[in-house]
Amino acid sequence: MIEPWMAALGTGLVSLAVYVRTMCRTIYVGDSGELAAAVHVAGIPHPPGYPIYVLLGKLFSILVPFGKPAFRINLFSSFCSAIATAFLTLTIALLGFDPWFSSAIALCFAFSASLWSQSGITRVYALGACLSSLATFFFVKWVVNPTQTGWLMAAGLMIGFGMANHPVAGVHIPAMLAAAAVHHWQAFTDPVVLILSAASVLPGILLYFTWIPFRARTKPPVNWGNIQNGKDLWKFLSRKDYWKHRWVMDVHDAITVIMFYVRRVGTEYGFLGSSAIVIGWPIIFMQSRAMGTMAAVLIVLNTASMIAHARREDIFHWTRYMITSWYALAFPLAYGWFLMLLAVPFAARPYASFLPALLLLLTQFRKQDLSRHRYADEYSRRILECLPENATLIAQDDNVVFPLMYLRYAENIRTDIKLLEQGVHQLAELRFNPKRDAVFCTHWQQAFNQPATPRGPGLRLVAEGLIYRVISTDMMFQPRDLWESHMLPNMEDPRIPRNYLARCLLGHVYFMRGEWEVVRNAVTAAAWYDRAARMAYDNAVLQFNLGLTYDRHGWKQLSDDAFTRAEAIDRKYPHPRKVKPVPSDMTPGSALQSSSPNTGSRS
Repeated sequence: MIEPWMAALGTGLVSLAVYVRTMCRTIYVGDSGELAAAVHVAGIPHPPGYPIYVLLGKLFSILVPFGKPAFRINLFSSFCSAIATAFLTLTIALLGFDPWFSSAIALCFAFSASLWSQSGITRVYALGACLSSLATFFFVKWVVNPTQTGWLMAAGLMIGFGMANHPVAGVHIPAMLAAAAVHHWQAFTDPVVLILSAASVLPGILLYFTWIPFRARTKPPVNWGNIQNGKDLWKFLSRKDYWKHRWVMDVHDAITVIMFYVRRVGTEYGFLGSSAIVIGWPIIFMQSRAMGTMAAVLIVLNTASMIAHARREDIFHWTRYMITSWYALAFPLAYGWFLMLLAVPFAARPYASFLPALLLLLTQFRKQDLSRHRYADEYSRRILECLPENATLIAQDDNVVFPLMYLRYAENIRTDIKLLEQGVHQLAELRFNPKRDAVFCTHWQQAFNQPATPRGPGLRLVAEGLIYRVISTDMMFQPRDLWESHMLPNMEDPRIPRNYLARCLLGHVYFMRGEWEVVRNAVTAAAWYDRAARMAYDNAVLQFNLGLTYDRHGWKQLSDDAFTRAEAIDRKYPHPRKVKPVPSDMTPGSALQSSSPNTGSRS
């Protein structure tokens, strides 16, 4: 019979091998570019800053002597998830299960859709799973032997570091308190244990109040919020601006979210795993009230946190925020699957126990194989390569600006370019002369589309491949045809997973092709716009912007259709001709204003 540590090591190595095989080799879409750049320069990414992720990611990237920065940080995620599965194996073994069976359950979690999706890209959730798994292991060690309070302190320490990685880890505190209350509440009547338990969480949390303001004062290239004082720090950490984007507005919405997550269990653990979870829920409370209580509280609070403030995309597209819940479900899964295995001949049980994990591996592999995914990298490189020397690039949209930040700050590509990250920093007044200065935008900016006045010429945007150039209305300008190189390779390749963010980026490529064609052939342009709409069929922002674009060209019926699609996807994007005025934060370029184009525009 193998020892638990041997089973844990084997589980971790198998998980790691799968993750490394399917990991993205370069920068990924969405937040990955910003996080990779922040890790590389030890900077401050978007709120709440993720200090432990930045510090540990930087240490890991230093210790790994090969690969570009993005590759190293993607590999860091693979290692974190592998460690999470290894310690889950040890935790389940502590509950009395055989090591081989514990390994089988941990591999189910390893190949669950949400964890696997985060195990080969630059995101904070793999590290979060690792710290959650460590905290749970230490807590169960204490549950098994309550006299060894050091394990409780270790669990608190991991929770604190988990909260320094992402605040969602905080749900472990009430979950473990509830579990302790039903198992050994007398321990917390000892004031020393109570004080030490609370104090053990502080080292991680204090990183928000020590590392972030300290590093902000050194002005790293990635320095979200430019924190200068306590007020700035509080505004940064409280994330007040994020709450206004929450999707749930009433009880019906909350029920919709709950039902979506219930159905999602089938995606995460498959039919066999889901069946085992259903069977295991009553059994876990009979066998271990502490673990049953902890798992239940984790799931309830994790779901409640999403209902309280999550955006539509956070809920329905990015189930990575629920990895804590999928982790908690591994415990009823263990009890339920053990009972189901009793129907299998005894000699075959060690092999049959791995069946749910094997099915997940086979069914999820193609969806999770990001080894050929280069869309964000290819997109951003093509933009930078086409810019003239010392140009200014105004970039917006996380999907676009973050990979550009990575190439600029981590790989030092086109250091001559002045990159203005709209939405990342408060943009200072921009003065330029369009006849002399090369200024480009990644997205339509209404501030740069102004008619001439008696005071002088206006401004207009001209599409050049994946970007717009800002020119004066009195300029004789021939835009470059860059589409031979700017159309990304393998955009329709079914072997490359195209999740929501990838489809949004590819949809924008088609949109920009339409912008190029619209002044040449309206029918061809409409076809490209339609391809954009079909590629990003569930992206309300792109559909809304298509509506604005159609409206700008006078195509009223197409405009109405696009606005209707946007409203159907997300009610926060209402049809502007039904509800006026158009919300300012939905209008491309609304953050920029311009004046005096004849003497040098400013915005």
